[in-house]
Amino acid sequence: MSTALKQLIKVDGRSALDTSDNRMVEAPFINRDLSLLEFFRRVLNEGLDTSQPLLERLKFHAIFSTNVDEFFMIRVSALKEKLGQRVEVSPDGYSSPELMIKIREMVEEMLLAQMDSLTKDILPALSKNGVAIKTYEQLSKSEKSVGDKYFAEKIFPILTAQAVDPTHPFPYITGGSLNVGVVIKPRLSRRVARAMKNIGDEFFVRLKIPSFVPRFIEVAENSASFIMVEDLITANIKRLMPEATPQSCHLFRITRDGDIDLRENEADDLLETMEENLKQRRYGDVARLEVSHDMPRNMAEYLATSLEIGGDEVYRINGPINAGDFWQIVNL
Repeated sequence: MSTALKQLIKVDGRSALDTSDNRMVEAPFINRDLSLLEFFRRVLNEGLDTSQPLLERLKFHAIFSTNVDEFFMIRVSALKEKLGQRVEVSPDGYSSPELMIKIREMVEEMLLAQMDSLTKDILPALSKNGVAIKTYEQLSKSEKSVGDKYFAEKIFPILTAQAVDPTHPFPYITGGSLNVGVVIKPRLSRRVARAMKNIGDEFFVRLKIPSFVPRFIEVAENSASFIMVEDLITANIKRLMPEATPQSCHLFRITRDGDIDLRENEADDLLETMEENLKQRRYGDVARLEVSHDMPRNMAEYLATSLEIGGDEVYRINGPINAGDFWQIVNL
C-alpha cells in the first residue's frame, strides 16, 4: 500500500491502518466492517465531545446506539452465516472468525466509552440543569407515591410474566425489546413439591417491557424528575411475583438477524415477496445478547444456551441497556 494512501486515511488523528497485528497495513484493502465501525466511532466522539451542547451530545449517543444495532442486524448476522463455511482469508487479511473477534474488541471498547460518558458525565450534567433521571431509591416519598400509582394504573395491567418449566418452553424473545429476567423459588404446596422433587424447584421468569410504555416516567409535578420504566417495574416486582426481589431482577435485550435476502429476478410479485421477508425478520437468528453488568454468570449462560448463541455474543452493559433510548429526554 502506498505511503500516500496511509497518510490519507485518518481516524481521530491516528491512522486507521495502525493495528496491533499490522494486518491492515500488510493487506491491500481495508475491511469494510471495521471501516464502518470506525465511522461509528466518529459519531460517538461527537457525543463524548464536552465542547458540544449537552442535548446535542445526547442525540449523538442515540445515533451511535442505533447504528450499532443495525450493524449487528445486518453485517454481523451475515458474518455469522459464513462461520460454518470453509475458512478463507479475504483481500483485507481477515478470515470470518478473526474478523468477529476484532469486531467484538472494537464494539466493547466503544460501548464502555459510551456508558462512562452517559453515567459519569451526561446524566449528572442533566441533573444540574434540572432534568434528573433517578433510581427508585433516590426518589422522595412523594415521588415514590406518584411512581407506584403510575405502575398500578398504567403498567401492572399490561405485564405478563412467562415462566420456564417442564411444561412451558423458553419463550420467543422479540428483537430489540427490553426484558427483565429473574430466577425465583415459588412457594409450592406439599403435593406439588413432592412431584417436582427430581426436576428442581427454581424457575426462570421472563418479563417483557412493552415497547409502547414510555421509557421515562415523570414522578414530580414541579420539576423534571424521572425514573426509567425498568427501575419502576423491578421496584414493584413483588406485586407480580411475591417471591422475587428487586435485587434478583436483571435486564437483557437481544438483536436478531434483520438481513433480507431478496432476489428480484425470482420474485413473481415484488410487494408480496417484501411483505413475506419482513414477516420473517422477526424470527431471525440471534446476533447479539445484551445483559446488565450485574446479571449472575449462570443466568447469562442460561440465556445464551436457550437462545442458541455462544458466549462471545453476550455483551455486558455497565449502564442503561439500549442507551439510544435516551434521545427521548430531548423531546420532553
